[in-house]
Amino acid sequence: MSIRNSALFISSLLLISWVSQIPEDNLELPKIIEGDQIIEHYAYTLNYNEEYEQASWIAYSLKSSELKKVAKRSNRFKPDPYVKTKTPITSDYSKTGFDRGHLAPAADMAFSTTAMEESFFMSNISPQRPKFNRGIWKKLEAKVREWTSKEGELFIVTGPILSDKPDNFIGKTCKIAVPNYFYKALLDTTGVDKAIAFILPNRGSKLPLSDYVVSVDSLESVIGRDLFHSLPDSIEDHLEKSSRYTDWN
Repeated sequence: MSIRNSALFISSLLLISWVSQIPEDNLELPKIIEGDQIIEHYAYTLNYNEEYEQASWIAYSLKSSELKKVAKRSNRFKPDPYVKTKTPITSDYSKTGFDRGHLAPAADMAFSTTAMEESFFMSNISPQRPKFNRGIWKKLEAKVREWTSKEGELFIVTGPILSDKPDNFIGKTCKIAVPNYFYKALLDTTGVDKAIAFILPNRGSKLPLSDYVVSVDSLESVIGRDLFHSLPDSIEDHLEKSSRYTDWN
């Protein structure tokens, strides 16, 4: 066997070994820390941040079979009854100049009426500038569904970046922080395992999505949270250092 073929053979064995070590459930969940207020809904899980009146992260898996649209968009924003400290109400966003921006997109939840309705809980909403929400954020959401269709299943963590202490707030019934940045991290374990993350400023942009790619490691250092921690350490360390947009296209 040639040196090149030997290297390919060893790489294949390593890949098979990695895949066999990957747990099947809850890969999307970040590491839970003391003080987290974890809420489990039908199709996603969130950690509610009472200080800033929004989720600090929302995690869910999305399968290609769930891209089939079953439920119509409800547009019925409502408080999340499962958050013990209560959430904002929809009128807190009225006349503020900010959109009620989804973290877990409604379009990702169209496979179920329950999932669609719960995507309009105010715990899944964050203040987004209109040109951001209807522009590059929407573009990224569509790209995630495109990759899900191609790969079969993705594990997704998304949220606002609150670690930089937002200084802008909206709301009449409560003070809702306006994040300066939002993030999205993706994990694919269906073929050649890979991970990627994005950090986007809360403003309109005509730049390509590839300009906002960072490694999962880099994102973790910004938000102070261990993502995809259920992966075996050897796999997690390898995947989270990667940030190649071309691996996904």
